[in-house]
Amino acid sequence: GGATDCFNEAGCYHVVAGHARIGHRWTPRLGFAAGWEGFASIDYYGVSLISAQLLYYPTGKKLFGLVGAGLAFGRGDSAAGGTVGIGYDIPLNRSATVALTPYVGMVLTGIGEVDRSFIYGAVAITFK
Repeated sequence: GGATDCFNEAGCYHVVAGHARIGHRWTPRLGFAAGWEGFASIDYYGVSLISAQLLYYPTGKKLFGLVGAGLAFGRGDSAAGGTVGIGYDIPLNRSATVALTPYVGMVLTGIGEVDRSFIYGAVAITFK
């Protein structure tokens, strides 16, 4: 997926971003996951966040919100980081075990002297 980083004083950059998550849905409304978000660019170095994430499904169905906290890494530095996001599972089969998941997320962290926070959009394949 693509993202634009506009939270730093150096300006905005077009970057390549990615994310991965593995977890378990404890109840119809709550899930827990370990996740990774990151970005990289030729004209601007990259950042990765590894975090513990809590997913909340307000209706118990397809829409979910996510909040997480963890450790961010970039160019030899590390700092605390957090993530928030929202997504929607669109079932691809009758048993709803595979879904197409559009997702928008934000990673917040300060690494080094310049803020390395970013917003990204993605489309993922979710296996349940």
